[in-house]
Amino acid sequence: MQNETSYLTSSILSDLEGLHANVTTDVSERAKAQKLLTSIVKALRTSDFDLVAQNLSKGFIIISEVYPQSKPILQKLQIDVSRRVDEQLRQTSEKIEEYCQSKDIPFKKSGTKFVVDNFIEIELDRHKGRTRIGNLSLSTFKWDKVSEGLDSERARLWKRGFDAARFRDKLIKAYKQLAEKSTAVTDWITLDDIYQSLKRQIELENPDWKKGGRLIPYYKDEFSADLSMLWREQASKTIETPYIELSAIRDPRKSYKVLQPDNNLGFFGFLRPRGG
Repeated sequence: MQNETSYLTSSILSDLEGLHANVTTDVSERAKAQKLLTSIVKALRTSDFDLVAQNLSKGFIIISEVYPQSKPILQKLQIDVSRRVDEQLRQTSEKIEEYCQSKDIPFKKSGTKFVVDNFIEIELDRHKGRTRIGNLSLSTFKWDKVSEGLDSERARLWKRGFDAARFRDKLIKAYKQLAEKSTAVTDWITLDDIYQSLKRQIELENPDWKKGGRLIPYYKDEFSADLSMLWREQASKTIETPYIELSAIRDPRKSYKVLQPDNNLGFFGFLRPRGG
């Protein structure tokens, strides 16, 4: 009798453990659903449709599986949010064009992608619900945030403080160091090697370069902007020789954009000093 009771008890215990696990999972899923619903309702009340879209994307399946009766409501919300996001994308796309035109900034547009001020790439990513502006990534399409990001990226490129002669001297120093090790038959050094050398130098000179959210100490578009400003100074003869000469490269992966003094955009891959 004792063995029968023990066997029955063990069987019941096993069933109860399974039930407990199911209840725990159910409670956990309901807690997730509640949290997501709370966020969605709060965001709707404040008309924060970016947040509504984010929570709806994460929570549609979770909420509808726990509460099947919610599925038609969530589907209607999806339609409404999708309509609003499309309208915001259209408005922000128009605002980017207006921004560039009002400031006389060159831009190119292809669908929801832009190149602004020659170097700043913007993408309004409908699928991810994010806006990429140069090195920034925003979880919104709202124009006030996008314009702030665009101002910030333009300042990063063109308002870092630029000394043409000092930059020229850095280029020549890097050039000479690389030329000593080069086995090439020409006197040209690749811009990519020069860039990597300058990036390492900045990293060593400024150990706090990560402050402010930077991912690397010297971005490639900053190098392009500096080359552009140097070329403009050379063309206007506001600095003395030696000057820097640039040449094209066959491999597009190793080319750098440079804005020339005539405001045409060129693609270059080699550098050498001349004169002086």
